[in-house]
Amino acid sequence: MTEGSKQAYGTLAALFVAMLLASLDQTVVAAVIPHLIEDLSGAHMFFWVFSAYMIAELIAMPIFGKCSDLYGRRKVFLTGISIFIVGSLLCGFAASMTQLIVFRSIQGIGAGAIMPVAFTIVFEVFPPSLRNRMQSFLATVFGISSVMGPVLGAYLAAALSWRWIFYINLPLGLLAVGLLIVNYREERKVIPQRMDVWGLLFMFAGVGSLLFAVELYTATQSWLSLPVMGLFSAAIVFLGLFIRVESRHPDPFIPLGLFRQIRFAAGQAVGFLQGVVMMAVISFMPLYVQWAEGGERTEAGMVIMPMMISIVVGSYIGGKLTEHLNFRHMAILSGGVIIIGCGGLALFISSFSHLIVYAMMAVLGLGFGLTFPLLFTASLHGAGPQHVGTINALIPFFRSIGGAVGVAILGAVQTYRLDATMKEGASESVAWTQSIELVLQSVWFVAVLALLFGWLLGTERLRMPPKEGEEGYEEYRRAMAAQTGSAESSGHA
Repeated sequence: MTEGSKQAYGTLAALFVAMLLASLDQTVVAAVIPHLIEDLSGAHMFFWVFSAYMIAELIAMPIFGKCSDLYGRRKVFLTGISIFIVGSLLCGFAASMTQLIVFRSIQGIGAGAIMPVAFTIVFEVFPPSLRNRMQSFLATVFGISSVMGPVLGAYLAAALSWRWIFYINLPLGLLAVGLLIVNYREERKVIPQRMDVWGLLFMFAGVGSLLFAVELYTATQSWLSLPVMGLFSAAIVFLGLFIRVESRHPDPFIPLGLFRQIRFAAGQAVGFLQGVVMMAVISFMPLYVQWAEGGERTEAGMVIMPMMISIVVGSYIGGKLTEHLNFRHMAILSGGVIIIGCGGLALFISSFSHLIVYAMMAVLGLGFGLTFPLLFTASLHGAGPQHVGTINALIPFFRSIGGAVGVAILGAVQTYRLDATMKEGASESVAWTQSIELVLQSVWFVAVLALLFGWLLGTERLRMPPKEGEEGYEEYRRAMAAQTGSAESSGHA
């Protein structure tokens, strides 16, 4: 293994550790909520412990993605993980629920830098022949954290204290910092530009208003309440101003021209719609097991595990398949698998055969896993290096926005059907079954719509570079040298 390869894999290790920490902190807290309420009180506020992290992370993603294009990946990533470490330390010291919520938002800001910039760094340190596989490897952290998070949280809370779910981030976070500093040398020429401040502020206000409206609806179950309607109205106004400012700025915060490319726009639509499907299944299937089938909370959580494990497998397989299939064929394959999983759940959930339900959850996870590398590859295809960070941030951003908005809308559908069925005199378990059946049927139509957008990704495919000694290798090597500003780096890129 060459020195350059050792540094590339050392960098990958740093990114994996940092992403695992950021991902774990979305799931590990669920296991210690009773301990938090006992120590800090504020039971009526506990859901904001999750929401503050998610909202801060989502808002920060496109901001740090753009900053990495303007000021360099290394600097932005180290800034993000430093913010995350500081936020973790403060969370461990929290003396009230209000303090914990504020400190969780600081953690979320750091996570918003870690997630997108990690994928961007992989894009730059590995050759095109390995990028998909390495990005798919990073994507496995989401499946790992979903399985490990609750278990790790419960163990640390029982053996030490709930505060250790945050303290453990310090040594591991510093390990990631050390590995990155030692192994990653950014060789791309960075030309700092003036930040589009107004675009940044309007996007921050618009997305923040939208997410707060969704979270407030989740808490109140009322679309027509004055605060929810006011926040939605504010989101429309601020996002409209954002589009107006961005369309006129010479160096926009998010280049709207990207969305005029059909492949890029279709990729974000697929991510948004599949985010709806994924989060709906994650949110409603445990509710079905617990309320319709009378299962325990542990059993309700276990229903998600087959999907999370198969996401890891699907990401690995998808990374390999994108090297051989064009984007449209990959979209048909991955979208078709998701449709089969959704349809199977909708058809068989009323009988609740554990084997069939778990199998359909695994099929769904396989489809999602196949999609992850496809969206990164298709969206980045043909993009200039000045937009790589921005694009890598927008992909998880749109998927997460889709999940948040979709679950809120489907939650309204489920609640309406539940109440209507209960008024007809049905038992609670029957009402829950019928209401979640309706959600799954709705999700199936969303999955079909995602497949239709996937068709628009076109018949382009990942261009594999020529190997050393093959025709065109020298031209490729010189082009890479011009792009990165380093002939040495292009020799192993």
